[in-house]
Amino acid sequence: MKNIRKKIAGLTAAVVAVVGVAAFSAWACFVQPEEMPAQAVPAYQIITEKDTSSKGDTTIVINQKDIYNGNLLLVNPWNAIPEELEDISLRNLYEQYPDRNYQLAGTNMMLQEEAARQANLMFDAAKEAGQENYLLRACYRTQDDQEEILEDELEKYQSLPEDQAENKALSKVAKPGTSEHQLGLAMDVNVYVPGQWSKAFGDTAQCGWLTGHSWQYGWVVRYDEDKSDITGITNEPWHFRYVGVPHAAIMVQKDLCLEEYLELLRQQKHIKVTDEQGETYHIRYVQLGSQPSMTLRIPSSQYAISGDNLGGVIVTWKDETSPQVSQS
Repeated sequence: MKNIRKKIAGLTAAVVAVVGVAAFSAWACFVQPEEMPAQAVPAYQIITEKDTSSKGDTTIVINQKDIYNGNLLLVNPWNAIPEELEDISLRNLYEQYPDRNYQLAGTNMMLQEEAARQANLMFDAAKEAGQENYLLRACYRTQDDQEEILEDELEKYQSLPEDQAENKALSKVAKPGTSEHQLGLAMDVNVYVPGQWSKAFGDTAQCGWLTGHSWQYGWVVRYDEDKSDITGITNEPWHFRYVGVPHAAIMVQKDLCLEEYLELLRQQKHIKVTDEQGETYHIRYVQLGSQPSMTLRIPSSQYAISGDNLGGVIVTWKDETSPQVSQS
């Protein structure tokens, strides 16, 4: 992961800041990280927008419920899953994708609809690139599921004092109610090895490809070893989180975990990003706070709304004048 970060840090793509406050054949061999496939790197131009005024032909009404729903919802040891989270639309991967290019650890593996669709496109692309034998070990979890996993982890540290055992367990397993798996926006990936144990996923070519290309499908590696003090979770190269496009690309290009990315949006208020194909997105952060609602006008009918679980709402829209590029 560190090697990938160094490559990203060496981007020649322009990152412009304008003054002002205004957004996983047969068996695939394991290889060492330095032998992994070449990584695709986002080259988005990022510009801070001065203009934060509401204008355009599309009217959006943001409500309090929007703070607690969406792909960018922050859930970590300090920010629990909100009670206001609405019923999420889950898709059973076993039932809905019979021709999938990955294995499942069970028949009840589920993700939110958009995340599931993008994950399937991603694994299709991985196969085309020669990377196969992916295994999804975990996706959506219930509160009971998470409690059972934590109890199993605690048993590993029975010889330690209770507080030390708890700290050890919670550094590897999220406390029930604070796991992204409970959102249906996270998946744990490994390599499917029939009849034998897989080596560490982080040392596989499959991991190398997925880490370097997941951003193209709205997915990111959520827990990096260099960010554990911010995320509260130790290095987990197998844990991927769906945040959507273009957010995943910006996070990778600027080497930001979700916590840092949301802080960037809070500070900048409005950013414009343009990808390699010339598609332009606007990302606008609105601090709703205790206000019951707020009305925005934007110049596009193609938009998405997500809360951050911290009192803010992110509105993302694409310029309708951008070239229409189909994703396959």
